[in-house]
Amino acid sequence: MLLPVEQPEIPILKAGSQITGADPVILLLTVLLAPIIVILLVSRLWITEKKNGGDSKLPPGDKGWPIVGSTFSLFKPHPATTLGDFLNLQLSRYGKIFSTSYLGRTLVISADPEFNRFVLQNELRLFQNDLPSHIKTILGEGNLSFMTGETYKSTKSLVLGFFNSWQIQTRFLAEVEEAAKRVMTSWRQKSLILANEELSKARNFIFSIVKIKAEDRKRNSDKMDGKESDLIQYHLKNNPSLSMQSICDSVIGLIFATLFNTQISVALAMYFLGQCPKALQQLREEFQQKMNDTGTTGKLTWDDYKNMEFCQSVINETLRFGNIVPGLWRKTLSDIDFKGYTIPQGTTVMTNIAAMHLDPSAFENPNIFDPWRWLVMKKSNNWMPFGGGVRQCNGSEIARMEIAVFLRHLILNYNWELDEPDHPIAFPLITFPKDLPIRIHPLVEKTA
Repeated sequence: MLLPVEQPEIPILKAGSQITGADPVILLLTVLLAPIIVILLVSRLWITEKKNGGDSKLPPGDKGWPIVGSTFSLFKPHPATTLGDFLNLQLSRYGKIFSTSYLGRTLVISADPEFNRFVLQNELRLFQNDLPSHIKTILGEGNLSFMTGETYKSTKSLVLGFFNSWQIQTRFLAEVEEAAKRVMTSWRQKSLILANEELSKARNFIFSIVKIKAEDRKRNSDKMDGKESDLIQYHLKNNPSLSMQSICDSVIGLIFATLFNTQISVALAMYFLGQCPKALQQLREEFQQKMNDTGTTGKLTWDDYKNMEFCQSVINETLRFGNIVPGLWRKTLSDIDFKGYTIPQGTTVMTNIAAMHLDPSAFENPNIFDPWRWLVMKKSNNWMPFGGGVRQCNGSEIARMEIAVFLRHLILNYNWELDEPDHPIAFPLITFPKDLPIRIHPLVEKTA
């Protein structure tokens, strides 16, 4: 039986009555707080009404509360396969381009594919990178992501030179496959794993290792016989003007980007495939067919990887539905005119990739994991998991190859199911609250 909740008595202050006990404190707080509350409410109403006033050339939108703006709503955790309440509400009210406020600064958010490609393709000319400051703490200010101008161009050219097609198709493919085999072998001693590895707070440890190796390469550069055995040595030989800090930051940034993309993508694929037995079975059959084609060696070739059509479709759909990079942040270098709007110089613009990926006008039933859609569609202007323009992810091909290799060895060796409910959350990067606890079952015979 439900019992009524006893309501506390509220003291009534009558005219001429004497104030005693805690009453003076309450009265003082009321006197002090009332004007602040009134100011906040009036400001809130004024800002809402002002959205089509003095800033009429900006895209329409609600700037939120004074100072904090819409910060808390914008970064509120939500399922990674959705846009969250805030974005859904703003898009329904104002359309695919709207404005709001973020920590006292105007923020324009776009789910418009045409505008987003315009922003990303005009990097370094009309826009510059404007990642939130906390990302610098993780990757380091010397990371490629924060470089601009000629420094960015020369360093990116250096990185692309190292990650060339020949390296990826031969050396990196073989190394990734060996790594995948070791991981799968280690899992045979376990019945329960946490598929989503925790990577945060590891930068200082990785930095110390990279720095030691970089300094050792520099001291012994004359003994390397011209061999560019790794990215550190490649930096030292081809860009000797870079500081040790910049070299370490560059290498660490690539490590984090590659590890995070691969780790979270495989975890998302395991999560999605675990709920879609038909896709899992078709993928296993494709992997097994390639195993039969290669004969006794079982080694994956680059042609095998590129020709695994359904595997490529699963990767595409995982990247679309999982939204590993929900948005990219840029700042205008001059006033930008677009579709009747004017975005002033110095304004932060977020190209919202997740909104493009979940747009029903571009993807039929976008809230369903459907890898078969890519067998028909192949490409979409709304699909941008690796960004675009000059800052498109340097390691996109490596990341895709790593995902394919790990999925191949996983699916040919194991079945699995969730040990307890878990789901991907955008916070703002993708994570699993319980680290995706998976109970694994080795197949009867090891096949890869």
